[in-house]
Amino acid sequence: MSIRAAVPARELTLSGFTTNYGREYWFVRPGSAADERPLVILGGARLAKGSSRNATTDDSVLDAAVGRRLREFLPEVFSRKFEKGAEPEMEWVRVVPYISARCQRC
Repeated sequence: MSIRAAVPARELTLSGFTTNYGREYWFVRPGSAADERPLVILGGARLAKGSSRNATTDDSVLDAAVGRRLREFLPEVFSRKFEKGAEPEMEWVRVVPYISARCQRC
């Protein structure tokens, strides 16, 4: 998902981060002016309580538990830099592509 920071870009680092052994990850989109609230890309949370924990081939279905956890995550970790209850600008589903051919090495 993508969500806006509550502070200007100059108060955030451009470094990406992971936590919980890579289960959650986020990075600031480059290109924001120093006084603009930057867009942050955030993902993971597949092990969130109540999540399906499965990938899907249906890109029209969002996992509500994952979305809820991702909305909570940055305000918990960086309470002064992200607003609690802020809605994402975009949200997408984890889609795993499948092919019909069998792969002998897969």
